[in-house]
Amino acid sequence: MDIAIILSIIIGGIFLLVLEVFLIPGTTVAGVIGLILVVLGNVFGILYLSTVASTAILLCSIIISGIMIYIGYKAIQEKGIVLEQKLDKSKITTRAARRPVSVGDRGYAFGNIRPEGKAIINNLTYNVESRGSFISDNVQLEVIEVQANIIIVKAV
Repeated sequence: MDIAIILSIIIGGIFLLVLEVFLIPGTTVAGVIGLILVVLGNVFGILYLSTVASTAILLCSIIISGIMIYIGYKAIQEKGIVLEQKLDKSKITTRAARRPVSVGDRGYAFGNIRPEGKAIINNLTYNVESRGSFISDNVQLEVIEVQANIIIVKAV
């Protein structure tokens, strides 16, 4: 096997490893294939080249891998792995903030509620729950309890 082919295999593997480290987060196919190509290139070098050439290729692979690990480590230390932008407030206005539902509000079932379903209360559609009872479609409801994100209703 020619030295150019072996070097191409190793350089292709190192390229995929660089992609993995700097562009694609996590363990992906590019990193696994890159590692396989680097190891395969070194094995081919040992099998088909002279001792001096195979040792040189192996040392270059180790040095380049070490430099990549060092650069990646420094980049992670400088920037960190966590989100840089601070999320102070939500950009989403919840339904509760727009038009709160209060105990005693009335509406009607929008589909069957068994014991969960949808209801229209104050001209808005909400996910609601009943206290275990079945409520048919289009039956008038009354809100009996409002928790953080749960509206509990009963048939009127």
